[in-house]
Amino acid sequence: MTALLQDSTEILLRHIRQKHMVDDGTPSSQAFRPMPKDKNRLSLDRSSKVSPEQSYHNFRDRYFESYAVFGVTVGEFNAHEIRCYDDPDELHNPAHSYADFSSFPTRSQQKRVSEKIKNVAIVRGQLFP
Repeated sequence: MTALLQDSTEILLRHIRQKHMVDDGTPSSQAFRPMPKDKNRLSLDRSSKVSPEQSYHNFRDRYFESYAVFGVTVGEFNAHEIRCYDDPDELHNPAHSYADFSSFPTRSQQKRVSEKIKNVAIVRGQLFP
């Protein structure tokens, strides 16, 4: 069952694929917006349930690619009118959550806001490895 996340200080963890890293070692904004198949939901993990290191290993153990883990707080998403929800998958990922980009219906709007989200994550820095 999904529930709106209330703790604005909680860091939500985002896995970045190597192809979404740019030459200076930072992620591209593409890594911080949902793909069309994601139905406006950017998948994240909750730091209140899993550490960046645990999240990284859990993700890779499920045969997904993760080159780096970055984080954005619930409040930082909220500042851009993006609400975040708890969305645990008890079998595969009890720490799963998502950021809802549905308030930005076009790809160009999502691209603009994802650039801002990316910049916040870069300031915080890579959390793992």
